[in-house]
Amino acid sequence: MQSSKLTHQILSLAGGTLLSLLISAVTTPMITRMVAPTVYGEYSLFNTWCALVVMLCSLGLDQTFLRYFYTSPEVTVQRRFLRFCLGIPLILTALCALLLLVYQWMETPGRNMWLVLNFILFLVLQTVNRVGMLVLRLKYRTHLYAGLTVLRKAVYAAGVLLGVFLFGADSLPVLLIPALAALGLCVMAELFAERKFWFRTRLADRSALNAAELLGYGLPLMAASVVFLVFQATDRFCVQYFENLGQVGVYSSAQSIMGLFSVITSTFQTLWIPRAIQHFEKDPSDRRLYREVNEMMTVIMFSFGFIVLICTDGLVLCLGENYRQAASVIPFLLLVPVMNTVSETTVIGLAVTKHSAGHLKVMCGAAIANFLVNILLTPVMGIQGAALSTGLSYVLYFFLRTWTAGGCFRVVYPLKRFSFLTIWFCLMCWYQIGHSFSVLSLILLGTSLVLVGSLYPGAVQKLWSLAAAGLEEIRCSRLRSDSHHRQRGDSGSM
Repeated sequence: MQSSKLTHQILSLAGGTLLSLLISAVTTPMITRMVAPTVYGEYSLFNTWCALVVMLCSLGLDQTFLRYFYTSPEVTVQRRFLRFCLGIPLILTALCALLLLVYQWMETPGRNMWLVLNFILFLVLQTVNRVGMLVLRLKYRTHLYAGLTVLRKAVYAAGVLLGVFLFGADSLPVLLIPALAALGLCVMAELFAERKFWFRTRLADRSALNAAELLGYGLPLMAASVVFLVFQATDRFCVQYFENLGQVGVYSSAQSIMGLFSVITSTFQTLWIPRAIQHFEKDPSDRRLYREVNEMMTVIMFSFGFIVLICTDGLVLCLGENYRQAASVIPFLLLVPVMNTVSETTVIGLAVTKHSAGHLKVMCGAAIANFLVNILLTPVMGIQGAALSTGLSYVLYFFLRTWTAGGCFRVVYPLKRFSFLTIWFCLMCWYQIGHSFSVLSLILLGTSLVLVGSLYPGAVQKLWSLAAAGLEEIRCSRLRSDSHHRQRGDSGSM
């Protein structure tokens, strides 16, 4: 079964996934305890602006590369796609950097030049990194992909700790320089790992690709990505406008807890989108894979969400005294990774049918709703209102993606069960905001997990079977390895 193959590849990333999770769980509390909320807020806004510019310059061609990679089995054609989809963003990034340097020199020569140069370097490296990681995904270099994820987290964490020890924790470079070093190392590793594809593969003729078609597919995705980034950053901008940078730091620290989810989300997205597109190219009429994966990811994300929700108090204690307000922010922010990840299974219809304009419609609707609700609630409820607005907006985001994709690619998903589970999760979030951990919390957690299992018994059974098969394969692999080592030892003693 296709779903078995997909889950097997997800399990193959388990080592790197767990290690990334461990690094995040250990280092995030250490960093937030040492770095002031204002510095953490500045770093968060720096990343937001960098991501916005990278998306604008990409023209959506990174997603175009992902969609069109499997349309031709010829490596020379794939290499031509790579050159086109990376070359134009790099040219636009260079023009953007030139304009930024000229503006900086004319307005405030000498001031903040170091920050501007770092910003430009981030733009270049991030542009190459987006495509470099895509190459690893499309070639199913899953172990290397997971390894680079771990490397980036480890280098960043080690660099921040060293910087704080040597130079103190009251300046932005303490966070910025380690992030830059980690990103640079990952880019070099990506290029070296696929050096034959990047530098030695012959290019197909230009007639092998239709530039107008590629840009026509990518531009709506670029616009949707920019709107999505605005959608993601609206809460932080509203907190900065109505509150202060310190509150942005507290809010961002709560969002960093979502890194616990990002490990699951990124691992799933790494394999799911290429696999779904490849499955569609082989058999467009088979829709079972999409429903099966949707039900399994619903079980995984809601189960993990309920567990993290009950553990909120313990997670906030790890962040430090200055970040205790994050306890009232985390519950509704948990809706963000849950809705975003599960919606990746229902929105796949837009990708396989190349209906890229649908993404823009979805993002505009969700972004407008998020902005309006944030404007209403943030001045009244502070960062808690921003979290509530964002969480509910992501619920709307899920249904908009599902309905829009269903219009061009019909798959029957169990939306009634999903809606019931979402309402229960929201009620649990509301309860958790006003209550500390207690025996009742454990009872509610058990009830929630039983509810998930009763709503999706088939998915739970499949996940259990696949996990058991994965563990058995690991055991067999170890036995084969031990047998191989014994044979080598016996031959060496002869």
